[in-house]
Amino acid sequence: MSVFSALAHMISRRGLFEPVGLPVPSRWRGIILVPMACLVIGSGSIEAQSRFPRGAKEDTDPQSERQKENNTRRLIMRDEQLLRELKTSAAELDRLAKMFAKRWDAAPASVRPVFGDEDREQLKQMEKFAKKIRSSQGGYGGDDDASLPTAFVEQTKLIEKLAEEVRQQADKANRHTVSVGILSRASRILRLLKAIRGISNN
Repeated sequence: MSVFSALAHMISRRGLFEPVGLPVPSRWRGIILVPMACLVIGSGSIEAQSRFPRGAKEDTDPQSERQKENNTRRLIMRDEQLLRELKTSAAELDRLAKMFAKRWDAAPASVRPVFGDEDREQLKQMEKFAKKIRSSQGGYGGDDDASLPTAFVEQTKLIEKLAEEVRQQADKANRHTVSVGILSRASRILRLLKAIRGISNN
């Protein structure tokens, strides 16, 4: 039964005022019905507001908050580990490139290299570190299109130069950024290593 129906029923039975000696003429009952209904509805609204106060915030779950903090901490630790690996790989690439270039520094410009076991191992290690650096910067095959020297000695000197630049940029890197400069240089080093293997007798 609705609020208006209930009030109408009470008034029609003359049970609302007449017990206290106040007879209600039928023509007044509609006049009394509306304000009383408003009072009833208003009291319900006030009660509902008291149960659900405006702006009330849901209690946060301490366990959920701890989980979020742990996830954030793990992400930070992972990024810091990747940054350390980038710096280590760049330092190793620079060291190997310097050693390789120094060994062939006195060779004629048009020499066709004949590699020994040590040379092949150094080339293999340089390629490994260059690929690792490129992958750490989000590159998985998009080589740059810069022109490369064709002479072997010039190629080794360029690898040495690029590896040093990669190390310098890696030393300045942080866990929030990806370096396009590191990515492009690592890709160019890989192209040079491929070219060196192509002109050698191996």
